[in-house]
Amino acid sequence: MLQLWKQEQLRRPIDKPINLVGILPNMFNSRSSLHKGLLESLSNNHQISQYVIPGKIGRRIAFAEVDAEDAQPSSIFDLPDNNFAKQEALAFCHYLNQRMYNNG
Repeated sequence: MLQLWKQEQLRRPIDKPINLVGILPNMFNSRSSLHKGLLESLSNNHQISQYVIPGKIGRRIAFAEVDAEDAQPSSIFDLPDNNFAKQEALAFCHYLNQRMYNNG
């Protein structure tokens, strides 16, 4: 995806860029040495690391459950505050808000 974004940037007029917020590691399993190794590899690659969003979204059943028809609660944000899926989603939303509205 990063390569596609870079190619598209070259084709677009300078005044109409596609602004990349970043790469969000998702479905991340912190117990998997493969996942940890891939994240470390992304973070250590000088061409990619600038795009890796701090934080990650874990592989959690809560994300799938709220997508089910008639799910209760129907949103990650309606889960209890101590729920890890909600905490991860809120952390990403906060980061996204900062990047979009505070240029940071």
